[in-house]
Amino acid sequence: MRHRSIGWFAVVWAPFVVWWLAEYPGEMWVDSFTAWREVTVGPWTNHHPAPFVAVVWLTTLGGHSVATATLAQSVAVAAALTYLALTLSRCWSAGRAPLLAAAAMGWLPLVAPFALILQKDAWELAAVLVVAAQIVRLASARDRTSGRTAWVGLFAAALSAALMRWNGAATDIVTAVVVLLALTRGVRSRAFVTLTVAGLAGLAVLLAIPHVFDVRPVAPVDSNFQTLADLGNYAADRPSLFTAADRAVLGRLAPFSEWQRQGGTGCDTVNYIVFRLLGAPARKAAVGPNMHDLSALWRRLVRRDPATLARLRICRAALAWSPVSLNGRPVLTLVPQISPNRYGITAHPVLLGAVARSWADVSARNRVVQAVAWRPAVWVVLAGALLLVRRPRWARSKRAAVATALAVPLGVLASYAVAPAAQDARYGYPATLVCQLFIVAAIAAWRREGQSGVDTPAGVPDIAGSTISKYDGNGARPASRR
Repeated sequence: MRHRSIGWFAVVWAPFVVWWLAEYPGEMWVDSFTAWREVTVGPWTNHHPAPFVAVVWLTTLGGHSVATATLAQSVAVAAALTYLALTLSRCWSAGRAPLLAAAAMGWLPLVAPFALILQKDAWELAAVLVVAAQIVRLASARDRTSGRTAWVGLFAAALSAALMRWNGAATDIVTAVVVLLALTRGVRSRAFVTLTVAGLAGLAVLLAIPHVFDVRPVAPVDSNFQTLADLGNYAADRPSLFTAADRAVLGRLAPFSEWQRQGGTGCDTVNYIVFRLLGAPARKAAVGPNMHDLSALWRRLVRRDPATLARLRICRAALAWSPVSLNGRPVLTLVPQISPNRYGITAHPVLLGAVARSWADVSARNRVVQAVAWRPAVWVVLAGALLLVRRPRWARSKRAAVATALAVPLGVLASYAVAPAAQDARYGYPATLVCQLFIVAAIAAWRREGQSGVDTPAGVPDIAGSTISKYDGNGARPASRR
């Protein structure tokens, strides 16, 4: 069984290696260079947050090699993807279909080039793929309470997700709530506690880091990005709500007309305010001393017109619920290049460099591909609908089947929707990828059921190496078939 797993990992990882050679040493953009600056020049900050910066320091060999960092990311994502595909293959009796799908995805301009962008999202993706796999194991194995490895793996993966992104704790907690519908009594409470404790522990670590280590806390302009963006949108859309004193408060950072101009650019991202309006060092520095008055102004505006706030937040979270871009603008998917930088880091493709860039541009520029392959809403609905139409044999109910498949996707999207920063596909891509693989596995399992007409025979090994007797996923003997 172990040799088979290693073999499938090699198959899934192969396209990652080809992409890595074609995009050598990897791809980098603004977030990449922020982390690179911190590990090479300093100081470290807790913005990205610090555990990710530590991983970058470790995988770049102390800030000396971009290639080793992106290669490590590719190994992590490919291994997690293989693990989820193997779990679905064994626990759902889906055959080779999930594994073949995982391997095929690597050759497309999707998961492999995404994993080669130096950013925290690759590590988060690997972590949540493992969380999804562990939930499938707990929902499908006959004896879900005995596998210590499954519980340790669930906690470690959930903790990793919480350490790689500030909203990772919210992802874990929402996933824990959904899991309550997926598992049986006893197991569900243990899974809920495991995920919740992992999320809260990760958040506690992030909050404690600046107090324990020489790491700068998150700057006020970054920790209050939602409030600042809302103020800009209110200034553009509802200027009549602002008194002379209110405008004077905003004027401490920038002229009110500039708030209106940048806020009127759109409600789809906070970048118009946080980076364009307040990007200058002097304006960034002015946010902290004035944040108390800015927050008070924000609360007054919300009390006067709460409907505008709801509209703004729904618009900003459109990636989580809309199948298309609301304003027709493309979403950020892949970065098929190394952005111009002051560190002298440039691309040196080993092979197929031009082909890889053109292939990656299909996702980076084609809006149809972005809507179909990267936006999660349709995939979440499709995965839920398929499992509602026909209950898989491993699930005790249709509701449990849907909850098993959508626990992680809903956790990812809910944590994003609470504090959406932009319409970057990376925020929802874990949900998209998990649903795509689950859909393939569900269809393959149904086909195999239809061809065999019988349950999984006794003695078939599950993911942990034990055997599943002729019982369903909840330890009960299935109804006889005539």
